[in-house]
Amino acid sequence: MKNLFKIILWFTSILITSSAFADTKMCTMDYTPVCAKVQVQCIMAPCNPVYETFSNKCMMESNSLATYAYGWECSASGDNTSSNSGWIIGMPNPASVKCVNDWWTLDLESWNCTFKNWKVCNEWAYFRWECKSSVDSRYIEKDIVINKESNLAKINLVYPKITNSTIDTQVVKYMNEITTIFSEEIGTGVISNNWKNELNSSYEVNEVANILTLKLTIYEFTGWAHGTTIIKTFNFNTNNGKELIIKNSKFIKKVSDYSINYFNDLSAKKVINSDKDWINEWLQSTFNNFSDWLITWYYKENWKTYLKFDFIFPQYQIAPYSDWIQTIHIDTKDLK
Repeated sequence: MKNLFKIILWFTSILITSSAFADTKMCTMDYTPVCAKVQVQCIMAPCNPVYETFSNKCMMESNSLATYAYGWECSASGDNTSSNSGWIIGMPNPASVKCVNDWWTLDLESWNCTFKNWKVCNEWAYFRWECKSSVDSRYIEKDIVINKESNLAKINLVYPKITNSTIDTQVVKYMNEITTIFSEEIGTGVISNNWKNELNSSYEVNEVANILTLKLTIYEFTGWAHGTTIIKTFNFNTNNGKELIIKNSKFIKKVSDYSINYFNDLSAKKVINSDKDWINEWLQSTFNNFSDWLITWYYKENWKTYLKFDFIFPQYQIAPYSDWIQTIHIDTKDLK
């Protein structure tokens, strides 16, 4: 019996960090991970805390033994110790934190940062700003990173500082407009104790011939049933910095006809949850309906030059929110 009692005590010391022993607290199920140090309760002597990932801060606070360590998932190495990184043992890895806070994706196996413009870079190389691609070195001076948080809102913006001042002025102007509109929308109202207004952005950049393409992805949450994702595209002539604008109504008519046929076919096959009336109305040949596009490639065939386009349609334009953002790839060779 005495041995059985010891076993029960030992087993209890293992389980005591479980949520079953946590203080009762109602939390939402949103996934905004945080890493916490959870104090292990030992019978014979003090124990060092273990690092544990909680799905959000509210869930962490429900455990009286947990103390906030840093935002995002705990690293695969537990306490993030390293022999050559130069940071303090037991503290979060600053390269990992910078990768996540700057809105990139961190691979916890390779410790690579995957950028929103699809570059991949070791987290410490990114920390030292050693990850410039050929496009970056010519057109991007650095990333503009804005991280702000108050009891009202969280703002995490990432966009490029373009070396061409004419182009950069337009990008900065747009991002300032987005931030201003967001501030006006949220006013001074706090959503709840567990939710905040959010504004996030990321970008992708590419070069096709003498055209610099920029795709900004902006996510906004202001307390409704769900957030909204906006796509804003730019196409710039790198020789003079001017933005390329489609002004040819005949071309837009061809794109409109092609798109209507394409999405009606997807609707008939139940690939998207839309209908003909919806698609036909919101893909009419107007410039507003086709305002976001990117030139993705060009080629020559039989002495003729053809372009490939991506036309991007926001949530709700031609399909419900659940069908996300729709994109159509169009080769000008296929337009009759």
